[in-house]
Amino acid sequence: MLSTIILAEAEERRIVATLASLVPASAAGLVSDVCLVARPPAETIARVADVAGCNVLIAEGPNGALLRQAAKAARTDWLMFLRAGAILEGGWIDETAQFMEAASLAPKARAALFRYARSPHSDVRMRDAFKAARRLLLGPSADQGC
Repeated sequence: MLSTIILAEAEERRIVATLASLVPASAAGLVSDVCLVARPPAETIARVADVAGCNVLIAEGPNGALLRQAAKAARTDWLMFLRAGAILEGGWIDETAQFMEAASLAPKARAALFRYARSPHSDVRMRDAFKAARRLLLGPSADQGC
């Protein structure tokens, strides 16, 4: 089973959309718990977590520290980190379950990183080119955890 940690720095609508995309995985038994991570004041996020049956962690600090706190509180060995607004495609449930099964049978510990795939039909802007160059040259930012 999988614990999902969502960095909830967005408006309520985006958080709800991400939670809705997790419902099929929860029904399939893949996602066991969800934790919304936010900074104060977070009354709206706490209300969304209560309605959706999620845990909520409201604390100060950089993103990496907040995500680390949520990971320590997770109930499973497998963690999935998402940003609010992320909508998962339908096939991710089977792919993730297959990966987790294969990893559990592997002789070495394994991890996976699933990234956002840009639509081939979307417009590429100059800003996107700068972001890609920054990621290539500098690597991940400090607020992404350790």
